[in-house]
Amino acid sequence: MEKLKSEVSSFIDSMRERLWEISRWIHDHPELGYREFEASRLLASELEKAGFEVALGVAGLPTAFRAEYRGGAERPRVGLMAEYDALPRVGHGCGHNVISAITLGAALALGRVMKWLPGTLVVFGTPAEEAYVENAGGRW
Repeated sequence: MEKLKSEVSSFIDSMRERLWEISRWIHDHPELGYREFEASRLLASELEKAGFEVALGVAGLPTAFRAEYRGGAERPRVGLMAEYDALPRVGHGCGHNVISAITLGAALALGRVMKWLPGTLVVFGTPAEEAYVENAGGRW
């Protein structure tokens, strides 16, 4: 277990600048709920490059995605949620740019060790978390 922790920690350290870059990009390009096309594509693309199986536009929501990385078995299934919508006139006042970058970092790091673990890691890209849009709650 210590070897896996070390691998995950080292990988996160190596990704520090890229994760900050992604967080800053999403912060500087705020997209309102159900219109987070660029943020969702950016996150999904990073996961796909790391070997995750990515499905875009899930649950009938164009900016939602699901990314899966299967380890040594199908179960248990562990899920992580990435939020990336912004607030009108405020932008990323709730820090969804940071939440999505943290989720991405955790997923990429765990993906590096999944071959040694039973289970499947699932990342859910959850649009429209903020309640200002009709039918908000893409994560529900």
